[in-house]
Amino acid sequence: MYLSMLKSAVNDLKGIKTEIAIDSEINFNDRALIPENFMPVANERLKVYRSLNDAKSTTDIHTIFEEIKDRCGKPSEDVLNLVENSKIRVLANKIGIRKIYSNKDTAMMTFHDSLDDEVYKKLIELIQSGSTGIKLTGANKLNIDVSNQANKREAVSALLHQLS
Repeated sequence: MYLSMLKSAVNDLKGIKTEIAIDSEINFNDRALIPENFMPVANERLKVYRSLNDAKSTTDIHTIFEEIKDRCGKPSEDVLNLVENSKIRVLANKIGIRKIYSNKDTAMMTFHDSLDDEVYKKLIELIQSGSTGIKLTGANKLNIDVSNQANKREAVSALLHQLS
């Protein structure tokens, strides 16, 4: 902790911009986990969770997913949800989204205070087009209508791809 604070202070004095690490929170109000009957060893499940959390790209996540399939067979819906959440988290981190929460009708996003200007411009264009069911609901908050979507994750992921 001390060393990271010292490094940050030295970089500030040198005029080097440090990238703000964002760890997005993703919640679709459903099960996104590795069931015990799919991977019985708790330690192995923890390793996979850690790997998915540490993944920096969707390629990393795809590699982890392929390893899971090779070791355990066909994944359940819960595992697929976990993998998709991880892919969404990687995209959200790159864009600058702090939180994505979804119920059955609406997906809500909270953006980081230092949202990139390019992302902000794309977001404004999408809102002005009116075709995507996007509404600003407050400072750094956005609602997306997902009531007509068969898969909420796909709708959110599509929006994130448009913003990236």
